[in-house]
Amino acid sequence: MKKEFTATVIKELNLEISIQYAYNIWWFTNTESNLRLTKEGFNIISKHVEFCTFPMPPADAIALSLNLYRNLGKIRCPYYIQRKKGVQISIFSSKISTIISLYPDLAHYLNTLE
Repeated sequence: MKKEFTATVIKELNLEISIQYAYNIWWFTNTESNLRLTKEGFNIISKHVEFCTFPMPPADAIALSLNLYRNLGKIRCPYYIQRKKGVQISIFSSKISTIISLYPDLAHYLNTLE
């Protein structure tokens, strides 16, 4: 999924970079199952792909990161974690973002996935 997403973005944006180069700098890890974006990946993709951002208070930052890690197989879309004045997570899926918005916050949604 991740390599296909990378290739599609490169093609759609007419970028003159290799898929492997983009794969290495856009994604937090090189494992296919982890869809966390790096800052560079977020900066490029967020200019062209719709996303929603959900805030979390600082006290929940560690628990949130652990829940995201545990639930990566269930959250099947690219996301970016930004740690400024708490944690903010940008989700690149309108379907998942809509579902999350039905909960009081992202932590409540993640707890339902366990």
